[in-house]
Parts: sequence; C-alpha cells; structure tokens
Amino acid sequence: MILKILRKKTKLIIWLIIVVFCLWGAFSLGVQVQHGGRQSAGKVFGKTVSYQEYDRMYKATRLFSLTGSRVEDPDLLQGQTWHNIILARESRQRRIPVTDEDVRKELTRLLTAQNIPLDAPNVYQNWVRSVSGASPREFEEMIREMLRVQKLIAAVREELSEKPADDQVQSKLRRDNRKFSGDVFKFEKPEGAEAFSKNAGALPAPEPVKLEQAPARVMAADYLLSDEDMQLLESAALNQFLKPMPCRGSSCVFRMTSIEEADPKLLEDSAELTRVKEELIEKILSGKFSSWLQDLLIRAQLKSHLPEPQTR
Repeated sequence: MILKILRKKTKLIIWLIIVVFCLWGAFSLGVQVQHGGRQSAGKVFGKTVSYQEYDRMYKATRLFSLTGSRVEDPDLLQGQTWHNIILARESRQRRIPVTDEDVRKELTRLLTAQNIPLDAPNVYQNWVRSVSGASPREFEEMIREMLRVQKLIAAVREELSEKPADDQVQSKLRRDNRKFSGDVFKFEKPEGAEAFSKNAGALPAPEPVKLEQAPARVMAADYLLSDEDMQLLESAALNQFLKPMPCRGSSCVFRMTSIEEADPKLLEDSAELTRVKEELIEKILSGKFSSWLQDLLIRAQLKSHLPEPQTR
C-alpha cells in the first residue's frame, strides 16, 4: 500500500522535499503513531525502522509544516514521513554532520520567529509541550533529524547544480520575450473545444478573447496553463488552431495571428540575462534532483509494516 501512496503523491512529495531545506513554517500538534503490537514500523535500505524513529519523524514532518498549516492528508503525511526517514538515513550514510551548535542556531531561529523568550526555560518547556506534546530533548532531536534532511538536500543540490551555456540563456531570453497576438476561444466543455480545434475553426464558437502582443509566459500565467501547454504556444505556427488546453476551469483553443520577435537589445541587458540564467539553473536542477530522489527511493526498498492511513 505504501508504494501506491508514494506513486500517487510522488510529485507533491518531491515538491515538498525540494523546498524543505529553504524554510520551515508553522507548528501543529504531533500525533502518536499506533503500532498495534508490531515489532517495527518497517525497513529501509534493508534495516529496521523502529516505531520510536518513525514516530519522531512523523511528528517532525507534521510539526515543521511548509505551508503554515497542518498536513491533513493521511496518505501524504505517511508518505512524506517515509521520504524523510530515507533522506535522514542517506544523510547518516554520507556522514553529513549535524552539530549541537547547528541545533542551537535553528532552535534560536524558531523561538525568535515565535516570539518565545530565549532566557525563560519554563516558558520554553511549556511551549514545546503545547505545540508538540514532546519534551524539550525530544523536540530538539526532531530539529536535528530535519536538519539532517536539510543538509543532505543542500549537498545534493550543490552536487547536481549545472550552469547553462550562454547560447542556452540567450535562446531562452529571446523565446521568453517573443510577443504573440491572436485569439482565445473559451469553451465550457472540452468536447466542444476538441471539435472546434479539429475542424480548424469551421464550427460555431464563442466570441474570442483578443490577445495583444503578450509573451507566452504571461499568457500561461493569465490562463493557468501547464508548462507543456506554454511550450505549445511558443512553438505555434501562425493561424494554427492549437489543441484544447485546460484554462481556469474552461477549455481554451488558442490561435496566434502574429508574432513579434524579441528586441535584440535584451541580449545586452545583464539583469535579464541573470534572471533567465537562474531560471534555467533551477529548472535543470529540479529535474536532476527529482531523478536522484526517485533513484534513492528505489535503492531504499521501503517495506512498511504500518496499517493503511485512516482519513479522519
């Protein structure tokens, strides 16, 4: 069952893992994992994961929320917990250090963000119990485990980071700044959009929305298009009725009637070149990191002994 969970939620979990090393958000109460008499929570890398280890990471995963609110989806929470356990084990295998000073610094940052005085032990202890149900020592071990994950991700991202060639940056800058004019035909039902597109606009259609010299990335943001659909806009031939695309709850057919190439002077704009270069670096890195994570999960050979998550 857990492998089904990981497959079903993998894109969301990978996204969470990719950004976990940047910032932790709000706190929410941890929940004790019930093991029903089983001897272990499962195995990763062929080694047993105790209920104590799973419970600590479960609480840490739920406690250090990335969104500012609790992770309520039981499947996602269990899957994310297992991912973090695997990452923490890999971090130990690589001997990535997490010192007491690292924990103190992160704890100070968290307390300052929550307006908890640093010189009031009783206030700190009561606050820890209220937000986590754990002792200060257990709470600090949760921080240590999440720092272990954080440091591994930072190290892997550094290893995988790749600078794009200058011609790649210039090509993307030109592509990003081509301006399109045309029509957008919005249909309530995908079937209507599909028939209209296949018949090259010969069928009756709603009054089109006019596009006036808009870059593809701006259109994609305005109409909530996927990256794949944005690429179709960028490569569209003039007066071609494109395949229907989901857009803000409707189904849209785009037709480009004119294309204005990017201003050559943009290639001399250092700020724009830097922006595009950083976007390319992050895009390449995200793809490589996703592949690395998928390989790690396969190598971990996770075997969960936990019952299926229960929706509350």
